[in-house]
Amino acid sequence: PPPEAWTELPISFEGNLPCVEVEIGGTAYRLLLDLGAGATVWLDPETAGPAGARMTGGSSSSTDAFGRPFAGRAYVLPECRLGQFVLRDVEGHEFHSSDRVAGLIGWRLLRPFRVLIDYPGKRLVLACGRSLPPGLSTEGWTRVPFRATPAGIATGVRCDG
Repeated sequence: PPPEAWTELPISFEGNLPCVEVEIGGTAYRLLLDLGAGATVWLDPETAGPAGARMTGGSSSSTDAFGRPFAGRAYVLPECRLGQFVLRDVEGHEFHSSDRVAGLIGWRLLRPFRVLIDYPGKRLVLACGRSLPPGLSTEGWTRVPFRATPAGIATGVRCDG
């Protein structure tokens, strides 16, 4: 994306979990927005092939947030569109998702952007530089600083003083 640009994606909810629509290979897929996952774009095996994933011969194994193990083949997606932003040659892995979503996007895909999540407005804003959508003011928004770690994103908290 240009150094000063932004794009917006509507957020829908699957239960309490936020989902966004991502266009891959010209087809729109509903993906879980999982900022705790060290993922780029992880797709269900039935979705990866039709989405144009080129298998690399690699694989990975991990556990989900509930401790369930999973393994999947590594692939490269030629093109992935997030709103107005087009990302090319996105590395990903197969992921066994629910019937209602085709996979997930994680913090590694969103790392190049400032990420603003407007839950009341049901939108995800991805911004480069200081750019923001017209009329969007983040005055009064909660800011959560975090850092990337090998296990995912981490932030400091204070409990009971």
